[in-house]
Amino acid sequence: MAALRQPEIITRLDLSFAGLITTAETDETLTKDQQRIWSSDLRTAATMLGMSPEAVPCDVIWLNQHLFRKTCTDFGKSYDRFRNIGLAPPLRTVLHG
Repeated sequence: MAALRQPEIITRLDLSFAGLITTAETDETLTKDQQRIWSSDLRTAATMLGMSPEAVPCDVIWLNQHLFRKTCTDFGKSYDRFRNIGLAPPLRTVLHG
């Protein structure tokens, strides 16, 4: 039986949501709407965690453990707002360079 390979998990422990917000707000390849939405979603996620953006790591494993395994009601958010928080695009951009 072939050994199962674990998918490669990429983390950026040296970058926080604050750094990602700065990157999003100054990235000239993004539209103004993308800059605004990405920054807002990152700030909202930090608030949901009860943390400042500086304290939230761009670490997929950490985010899975602290954010993605809870329901919208755990964070006091409506389903629609919770569903619309888009962390994947900014995280994908920075993690996959």
